[in-house]
Amino acid sequence: MSLEHANWEFNKASNSSWKHCISQKFFILPKKVGSFEPIQEISSNSNNIFPDSRRSPTAHIISKRLLLNMNKTQKGIIHIIGIGGIGMSAIAEILHNSNCKIQGSDAQSNNNVDRLQRLGIEVFIGHNANNISQAQIVVHSSAIESDNVELITARNNNKTILHRSDILTEIMEDKYVIAVSGSSGKTTTTAMIASIFDHSDIDATVIVGGILNSYQSNSRLGRSNIFLIEADESDGTMLKIPANIAVITSINDDHMDHYGTFDDIKNAFSQFINKAGFAVLPDSVGINYDASVKLIEDYAHHPNEIYATLTAARSITKGKVIGIIEPLRFARIRNFFDEFIRIFMMFDYVILTPVHPPEDKPIPGCGIDDIQEALISNGFNNVKIMNDSLLISHFISNSTNSGDVVLFIGAGSNIDKLAKEAAALIAEVKV
Repeated sequence: MSLEHANWEFNKASNSSWKHCISQKFFILPKKVGSFEPIQEISSNSNNIFPDSRRSPTAHIISKRLLLNMNKTQKGIIHIIGIGGIGMSAIAEILHNSNCKIQGSDAQSNNNVDRLQRLGIEVFIGHNANNISQAQIVVHSSAIESDNVELITARNNNKTILHRSDILTEIMEDKYVIAVSGSSGKTTTTAMIASIFDHSDIDATVIVGGILNSYQSNSRLGRSNIFLIEADESDGTMLKIPANIAVITSINDDHMDHYGTFDDIKNAFSQFINKAGFAVLPDSVGINYDASVKLIEDYAHHPNEIYATLTAARSITKGKVIGIIEPLRFARIRNFFDEFIRIFMMFDYVILTPVHPPEDKPIPGCGIDDIQEALISNGFNNVKIMNDSLLISHFISNSTNSGDVVLFIGAGSNIDKLAKEAAALIAEVKV
């Protein structure tokens, strides 16, 4: 494989949980991260997502330190213009439940405003310059015109002004983000995923563009690091979402006033999925995506777990699946020797690393050389023994093509070390 056009990502998976994102009507693809950076370090810094008329030239992005400071002191006030909107009310509730001091304004009252007021959030009905006198941060969406009196007052008083997408980015920092976008169907799809999480005891934070009966709200603050969000495409907000998994439900010619042409809409969705680690989309949307070699580390060590991981990998690629495998304990190799051989032969290539833990007492006939010999004697010749990250990185570089999946499999610290070092060495290659 030529590394000239290679794009790599290293992602940690636990107990093969990533495999559950598959659906018969959707296909899930490993995506380009860019410059070999891990997903969590990627963010969109584009200043061209929103029309200039809807962004203050003096606006600046909120800092993590500022939000943390406000959280600790509870003295800083965040004012949300249009707080009764379906998206803004969800942000308000999440921030309020995170112990930030929130207030807002809207042209008129509605059910969302009533709900927020019951939570203790102050909401002004009508827009007035005095509404923001105590606020340090003013948040607005693309629906708020640039001549809004509160927005003008915020500019004139040098307050921190944030677009909705900017504060969403802050809220989602350090989270594992599942972002659902599309021209139609995104609210229903987000709600369905939220329901699956609820019934699976996955305590996710959720923002959705509708009121869920189970929440009696459009948001929920969870305790896990999983963040499920309906990502608005109407003004390009989805391009600012740091998605680990990007979901597209459909694409049509809506919001032409923002995008201009249908090709521009498709290009925006292409950017959306290509920034994510995985993408789930209908096979009919006809947008461009960048397939990449996917490096995944998985904790599997029992034959059934390894098989499940391999099956999941097969479902996300039509290319090769390479297993770099650290067997766990000689006794386990002895007890499941035939099962290991049968499953290892299902890979396209296998690299065996030393048995974990290193202090485990060897059992004759149960070493990695015995596994290699058994594989070869059964007609599987694509097996090597390695314990050097440089050699492994060279093997990956020379043996994979775009779309292939490399699985680092094992429960020990050595496979974790080899995975990280090999990924880092690959990332050093100039592209």
